[in-house]
Amino acid sequence: MPNAITPLIQQYTVDFASNNNFLFVKGIQGDGYGTRYVDISLMNNGQPYTVNREAVTVIIRGTKPDNNMIFNECQILDNNTIRVEITQQMSAVSGRSNYEVSIMSNLENRALTSFPFFIIISKSSFDVGYVTSSNEFGLLVEKINQVHQIQADLSGLKSEMENVIQNSNEATDNCIEATENAINATQECNNATTDCIAATNTANDTIHAMNQLSNTVSDAEQIRIANENQRIANENERQQSETDRRNAEQQRQDTFASSIRNVTIATTNANTAADLAETASTNANKATERADNISNDLENKIASGYFNGKDGKDGIDGKDGVITTVEGQIAFEIEEGNLMLYYTDGDNPPDAHIDNDGCLILTIE
Repeated sequence: MPNAITPLIQQYTVDFASNNNFLFVKGIQGDGYGTRYVDISLMNNGQPYTVNREAVTVIIRGTKPDNNMIFNECQILDNNTIRVEITQQMSAVSGRSNYEVSIMSNLENRALTSFPFFIIISKSSFDVGYVTSSNEFGLLVEKINQVHQIQADLSGLKSEMENVIQNSNEATDNCIEATENAINATQECNNATTDCIAATNTANDTIHAMNQLSNTVSDAEQIRIANENQRIANENERQQSETDRRNAEQQRQDTFASSIRNVTIATTNANTAADLAETASTNANKATERADNISNDLENKIASGYFNGKDGKDGIDGKDGVITTVEGQIAFEIEEGNLMLYYTDGDNPPDAHIDNDGCLILTIE
């Protein structure tokens, strides 16, 4: 018989790599029994996250406002889409609840859990007090139901075996053996039930541990962010120090190059001065040599009487001179035995006189 109520299916996206704080799934208090579903696309940083339905089980888990917990299996629709049923227990209490999607490996003790999102159950205008809120562990209940089914099957087998015993005494031994097997199977089922209960307790402990781990991871992330900011600041400081060092090194090299240029210029100037001094020394030596030659020539001429005049007097008789009025020139003339000097008014004549031997004596300062 077809369902009289067409289920309502909402579409949402859960990203395992980013915050889901703005994801709000809405429902009405008291709804359930296959009336509301949520199809969730699983993403990884904006890209589809693929799940293998043969290798994993996808779980929806969370805590209701009254602190009762939900732990239900989700239907895998395709490679990255799951379907979540908003069960009556999930909508039993109005308010906002934190939920998360967990992908659990069927072969290994590994799980990948999304960041939390919210399911908001609006309060019903009708009293739904007939719905009692409690923990809901759909996945575990399914496994327990499977065990109960095994027990029912074994009970039926036991009844059949008892009927066989009643109908045939020859099958009594076989029936007894089958009964014992059934009893053993029942015991195993009881043991399985105990294991399921233990698994439920473990699941509760795991949820609690996961909540604590989530808080620890959040604190660790804050520390990591602070450390990363400090690292960036240190790197910026290191780069600035490296830039300052390079500038100082460039300035040192420029100073050194300038010093080299100054030393080179000073050396060149010194060499030039030395060359000039050597040239001056050479010229001085040549002048001294010429002075010595002139002195020797004069001494030789004096010794040979070259400068002796008439009548054996010293000096050489000169011809009569011509007096000119040229500025800076001095003319000498003897008139009646007196020495006459002719010069311009602006000139300063030297000290000159004729000695007793008739020689012209000229004193040059």
